[in-house]
Amino acid sequence: MNPETARRRYVLVQLLTWLPIGVMMPSSILLMTARGLDLGTVGVVFTVQGMLVALLELPTGGLADVLGRRGVLITAAVCNVVALAGTALAVAPWQFVACAVLKAVGRALSSGPAEAWYVDRVHATHPAGTPQAAELVRSGLARGGAADGVALCVGP
Repeated sequence: MNPETARRRYVLVQLLTWLPIGVMMPSSILLMTARGLDLGTVGVVFTVQGMLVALLELPTGGLADVLGRRGVLITAAVCNVVALAGTALAVAPWQFVACAVLKAVGRALSSGPAEAWYVDRVHATHPAGTPQAAELVRSGLARGGAADGVALCVGP
């Protein structure tokens, strides 16, 4: 696979990873408060999610190296889909917390494997350390980051 094809696939994966989160994020607080949670409880739900992402970030990075990047990305996507569907159906605080835990697992799992895959694809055709490889990696990762931002902004 050439670097241009790898970059297009990487940017698409980044866009599709963050688009559902961008769609759900603005309505999450409204949904939780409409279902009876006060703002303090909503804050606890988001705090649980944020702390769990931070705790799982490092261990899940090694998991991608052991199990393979594709499998970890697929697992992350499944966690996110189940979590988002569960959030849409949740009515009790514990259900929102359970969905937040699943979202945290999905987010931690999806952090890094796509980037590592893209860098590996570039280095398969251009040796690491060359200016051309560095430029391809830099520009590809920048486009992936832009896709993240677009997906989060387009959602609302």
